[in-house]
Amino acid sequence: MSSKSGKLSDTIIRLLRMVSRPEPEEYKMMLRVVLIGLGLLGTIGFVFQLMGSFLEFAGLGGISREYVLLGGIIIIVVILVLAVYLRRREEI
Repeated sequence: MSSKSGKLSDTIIRLLRMVSRPEPEEYKMMLRVVLIGLGLLGTIGFVFQLMGSFLEFAGLGGISREYVLLGGIIIIVVILVLAVYLRRREEI
């Protein structure tokens, strides 16, 4: 077992020696992408929580599994279509 941990630590040390620090502009870009992603995920989570609270408060009862699945599939398809559209738009 110790030989595996020794190989792992050697691999980690070699990797850390090869890796270079990102340039400030590259770091800022990565930070911006991460923050936008976190903000987007947080917003989506908030909207789902808000919708669930509204449905519970309105007393509409539970939504059947089929409707939830259909809604999720529609959201995924819309996101994929938007991604393909934006990618093709960049190529022009």
